[in-house]
Amino acid sequence: MTGVDARGCAISGATPAAADGFERALAALLAWRTGAEEQIAATLQEAPRFVMAHVLQAWLLACSRDPHRVAAAGASFARATALAANERERAHLAALAAVLADNYELAKARLGTLLGQEPRDPLALHAAHSFDYVTGDTLRLRDRVAAVLPAWSGDLPGHHALLAMHAFGLEECGEHAHAEQVAHAALAANPLDARAHHVLATFTR
Repeated sequence: MTGVDARGCAISGATPAAADGFERALAALLAWRTGAEEQIAATLQEAPRFVMAHVLQAWLLACSRDPHRVAAAGASFARATALAANERERAHLAALAAVLADNYELAKARLGTLLGQEPRDPLALHAAHSFDYVTGDTLRLRDRVAAVLPAWSGDLPGHHALLAMHAFGLEECGEHAHAEQVAHAALAANPLDARAHHVLATFTR
């Protein structure tokens, strides 16, 4: 089956139940909560040809700072590349290929191109944000999120996570008052957003 996710991004190989499972896994990931790995594994049992479920499973590993987990993403990547994928999914796979080749700058560039085409893709933003942080690219950490925020509305699933990512980027750039304001907005939308709590915790140390 083909269709779109809750933000209008194209997906391939999902059943309705698997699409719901994907959203639950994505929500856990974006809020920095546990359960995403178990949920996406169950989702893939329901729909083993669901490309973005394999992609999310791969990003859960590839965004780690543990090289063993990053290498383990190769299995999910291989399963996804064997499936019929749409343009957006192929862009994710190209970025994952760069990470697996230890080329984080290329991965960031490919994710940036994807976000230019699909600004409502929170998984692409999450991955790019992670690598901006790991590579010490503080300006892009802030500005990448700011660039896609106008494409979002507060009722879209995952909007709180964009606010939390933006708050983190602001904090890393020294814009503490603005960061605190945006982190509180994220928590108003989702009080369980651990990334937003992390931002606010930096002001109490």
